[in-house]
Amino acid sequence: MAKTLTARVLKATSLLGSTQGVNMLCSIVRTKALAMLIGPVGVGLFGAVSQAADMIGNFTQLNVRTSAVPALSAASAGRFDEMLISVRRCGRLLGIVGMVLMFLLAPLLSEAVYHSGEYTGAFRITAVSLLFVALQGSELVVLQATSRYKPIAASGLFTALTGMPLAIALYFWLGIDGVAPGIVAYSVLAFAGSWWFTRRYRPVGPKPSWRHSLNLGYGFVKVGLLLTLTSLATYGVNFVFMAFMRGNDEALGLYQAGYKVVWSYTGVFFMAFSMEFYPRLSKTVHNSRHVSLLISHQAALSSAVLAVGAAAVVALTPWLMPLLYRGDFSGADAYVRWGMVGMAFRPLSMAMSYSFLAAGRSRVYCATEVISALCGLVLNVAGYRMAGFSGLGIATALWMFLELFIMLLAARFSCAPLPRSLALLPALAAPLPALLLCLLLA
Repeated sequence: MAKTLTARVLKATSLLGSTQGVNMLCSIVRTKALAMLIGPVGVGLFGAVSQAADMIGNFTQLNVRTSAVPALSAASAGRFDEMLISVRRCGRLLGIVGMVLMFLLAPLLSEAVYHSGEYTGAFRITAVSLLFVALQGSELVVLQATSRYKPIAASGLFTALTGMPLAIALYFWLGIDGVAPGIVAYSVLAFAGSWWFTRRYRPVGPKPSWRHSLNLGYGFVKVGLLLTLTSLATYGVNFVFMAFMRGNDEALGLYQAGYKVVWSYTGVFFMAFSMEFYPRLSKTVHNSRHVSLLISHQAALSSAVLAVGAAAVVALTPWLMPLLYRGDFSGADAYVRWGMVGMAFRPLSMAMSYSFLAAGRSRVYCATEVISALCGLVLNVAGYRMAGFSGLGIATALWMFLELFIMLLAARFSCAPLPRSLALLPALAAPLPALLLCLLLA
């Protein structure tokens, strides 16, 4: 049983992970081109507008991308079309709201990050991407709810392989003015790729009214609202920290470069982790013993994989940052090293987080994520003030360890399924190789 489950998890994760890996490789090339053609200021602007778009998008889209998957997958054959229309209409409406909101807030965002209105135009152009991201999210809900992982992978490949050369061309032709259009173009291609693979899901017969669609969508939107508050806190940590660094464009660029390696590139692994694990967990959520076994298995397997990757990144950091960016980005090396130690703690905490979500413990999920985000903000600011990027990296490692403790404590007090005791060993041992290398290279 365990071997069969491991093979199944590895197969699905490798399929989605390999696609995400290609996506990451294309993102690396795109970021490298941005660093070479424009420099740290361009990397900083890309990070600032992207994070702002992510934060506003997560707030206005109400996490329909996550909350609608169980609702659509559980819909009967007779109600599938109605629910499908509801998902798409809600996504379209929320995408328009996000686009308009970011457009209106652009001057304030530019002022908050850069202490001037110089980049208001970049924030306004990037706002258009929110509409297409929402439309793409609705189509991905359809694919995930119907367990069509190969089309999800193919859609991601299409986006990566077409978006990268287009973005680089815009950086070359327009310089720093091409950063925002590059983000918009990428979002358009992402929507086009997902739409192509869901075109077979076209409802037949008369369409229900908008009022009926919104009534159907109320259930998953309500759950999504709680998830949105959580996401807002998580993205808010990074955005508030960027505001804390305002006035120093070069330091902001170094931070964004390090952040991308520590969070975005490891996010490739965790994206594959969640795409397969969350639907599987949702089907057995009423069996506490089974949930405990699934959490333990997923955490142990993922920790073993991530431990190797984290140690490799730590060892290769002196060559990695110049390769991904330029030689003058080596100032972020210490942040990347210690940050990867922290990432090695995440498999178990993420598995437990998804168990809260799948079981309908939305308040527990939100509470743990918000508390973790606030702790992270305090630790990051304190660490950076005391020891620059080294302190920021150590703060990230402490944050991830603290997050694991918060998840275990929350599960204990909410009577949620806990991982088996043996699962704690790989979860706590996974960061050790990276930690030892950090101490040797310090």
